[in-house]
Amino acid sequence: MSDVEIDSWTCPPCSRREHRGQSTSPEKVQAATTPRNKKDTGLCDHFVSKDDLQKLITEGINQAIDSKLGHFESLKVSLFVEIREEINSFINPFLKETECLREEVNKLNNDIQNNNYIIDELRCQINKQQQWNRMNNLEIDCHKPRMNLLAP
Repeated sequence: MSDVEIDSWTCPPCSRREHRGQSTSPEKVQAATTPRNKKDTGLCDHFVSKDDLQKLITEGINQAIDSKLGHFESLKVSLFVEIREEINSFINPFLKETECLREEVNKLNNDIQNNNYIIDELRCQINKQQQWNRMNNLEIDCHKPRMNLLAP
């Protein structure tokens, strides 16, 4: 940029008119634009201050960024949707298999509990039978000397 500080700005069409020696005053610009053809000459009605120029440029940049980011935002959303669908297509079979395995584990746990109950019942029955059998047993102890009750 130049070292000269510019307090006002003119649009490119007005700037070209100045270089060609044509007037850019608002009255003459208005006169140059005839109501018959109503064509926009692209000439400004007034000079623009530095602050207004900065504001215009900032707004233009923001609009451009928003329009580009809007495109990227929709692209991002569509990519996320595609990625989510792809992940779901990989995960769903595993989820189904996991659910089947969970059901099988639950069934096996129930079977184990039932079998443990049956085992406990059988142990109890065996214990009762052993007790009954022992009641009918006769114990003979041969280690003690016998007394002869018939001796004279």
